[in-house]
Amino acid sequence: MKITMKNIIPIIALVVSIIGLYYTHSVDKRTRYDQTPSFNIVQNLWNPTQPSFTLVNESTKKLAQPPYHTYLMLIPNKLMFQDKKTNTAYSILVLTPVSYQAIIEQKDSFKTVGDIETSILPKSFYGKKGERDIISSPVSEKIKGLDVKVITYPMLVIYCEGHYRYSGEDQWHTIRFLSTPIDKIDITKKDSDYLKQYIDDNSNLEIKPGKDESVYIKANQLVRRKFDALPKEKGDKKGSFMGATEGGYGYILKKINPLITPKDPIAFK
Repeated sequence: MKITMKNIIPIIALVVSIIGLYYTHSVDKRTRYDQTPSFNIVQNLWNPTQPSFTLVNESTKKLAQPPYHTYLMLIPNKLMFQDKKTNTAYSILVLTPVSYQAIIEQKDSFKTVGDIETSILPKSFYGKKGERDIISSPVSEKIKGLDVKVITYPMLVIYCEGHYRYSGEDQWHTIRFLSTPIDKIDITKKDSDYLKQYIDDNSNLEIKPGKDESVYIKANQLVRRKFDALPKEKGDKKGSFMGATEGGYGYILKKINPLITPKDPIAFK
């Protein structure tokens, strides 16, 4: 068949139409995404005078007012075990709660998109997130055949729960998410209940910030003492700090683990 301009014009028009539809769909999809509230927490602990974290709404759609919210803060630690006979290693995540009272100031932006609120922490929360800044305890051989140590990550695991509504609407929506400098995940109410139960059962691990001493060093020492005292502990809460209870707190520690180390550095160095 002889190709002429008369044959080509309808094909060009069809291609242009398809491209236009695809572009319109892409723009519409992006607009819906931009207008869907997406809350996160950005940590700025690498500030020696004023470590902080900020609640951010990455959406462009305005809310009726800033969300009503609360935080739970925890310092992540890991018990590291190495079997000297087989040279295999594994780890268990341990979270040390930090009192909400540790926040010394909150600065509201009075906006509902972008930076919403910045929480200022004491200088003792200063921490770098590089691998060389991870705090490690001395290796213990108290368990026969096992080398054990505690490592503490200079960061926070922050749980945020809150409620918001769109401007001009009466319906309230709920947010529940966990955030670290590595990543963020949304969690269910059931998961948040498990996390709150874990915190309640291990309130004796709560970190009370001092004036100068690093909270991460304090957390490391506290977890180490807790582990060393484990053989003498009694009651149904024994081992709860490692998640060793009936039901394992819904395996919430396992869900949090990728927020700390996407690839677990279980090898001893």
